[in-house]
Amino acid sequence: MGKLTIRSLYLYAVSFATLMMIIFGTVNLIMSVVELAYPEPGWGLTKSEIMLDKIRTLPREGGEISEQEMALIEKQAEEQLQREEDNRKFSRVRRVAQAGAMLVVAVPIYLYHWKQVQKKEGEEAR
Repeated sequence: MGKLTIRSLYLYAVSFATLMMIIFGTVNLIMSVVELAYPEPGWGLTKSEIMLDKIRTLPREGGEISEQEMALIEKQAEEQLQREEDNRKFSRVRRVAQAGAMLVVAVPIYLYHWKQVQKKEGEEAR
């Protein structure tokens, strides 16, 4: 390694920063793929908790809930659970895409700058 110039400091700094991006991107990609393949169990409300919450907020005059109201509440609870599951799936896929995008951006930048460092060192060695 010859004398340090502003250009060589720049090349080393960018190489270091993009190398860190590659490391973090790779770790995030692995973790995201594992989470996509083996999702953690849902931590949200259960169907019965959603139904109970909807029943509490239902305005009732006679004190009893009709079968039609109960069927509607059950359908709404199932739809809410499905929306929550869809949102979790979307989040997992988005995390995989973000990690992949980080790698797609960082790898070529790192390779270019590191190649410039190697080229500069090779010229100085002559």
